[in-house]
Amino acid sequence: MITATMLMTVGLVMFAEDAPEDGLETEMKKLEGDWIPVCIKQGRQIRTTDFSMTVRIREAKLRVGPGAEDRAQPARVFTLKADVTIRAGGEDRAVGRLTINPLRDVKTFDLAIEQDFAGFGGNTIQGIYEWEGEVLKLGLNKQIFGDRPTRFDWVAILARDSKEEREAAAELARVLPFEKADGKAKCRDIVKAHPKTAAAMIAQEYLDYGLVSEQECRK
Repeated sequence: MITATMLMTVGLVMFAEDAPEDGLETEMKKLEGDWIPVCIKQGRQIRTTDFSMTVRIREAKLRVGPGAEDRAQPARVFTLKADVTIRAGGEDRAVGRLTINPLRDVKTFDLAIEQDFAGFGGNTIQGIYEWEGEVLKLGLNKQIFGDRPTRFDWVAILARDSKEEREAAAELARVLPFEKADGKAKCRDIVKAHPKTAAAMIAQEYLDYGLVSEQECRK
């Protein structure tokens, strides 16, 4: 469980010769706000996380600058910067710099941890991300600091922070393991009571495809 408040500056760097600025503005606005981690998903396996933590992205700004003179390089460079605060507990700790490129076929991010966080200072987390509706999905290497994944095999599911998302995430945590006798009924209740939440998305995946919890995998 994470028990620190982490502050970091985000630089979202986007490269393209003729990048659609309207699309980048839209991406910027989608990222701004408060987020909570709902669960970790690895294939059909799922486990809950510390959804009491909040990831806050504020004051994201798009900047356009000249690119390199080399014709092989983009004519313009688009940079999106924002302040991010991760709150979980009563301590403050600087974490690092995040760079995101949403213009590739698979959107990428790099989190360079500049100051110590659980002994990880000086390392970089390389990942990919995508949207499923309003849900933010971060694809990570299972080893955290390994090579950037090419597929969403180990995924952190984040939802925009709200009372309903927190309630739904708490209900999902209580449903695990899914293989309990009333697991399907409880998942149907989540989908019915909180239909547009990230927790409902995971509950529906269980109903459709038979996800299993980390507890079940250990049996």
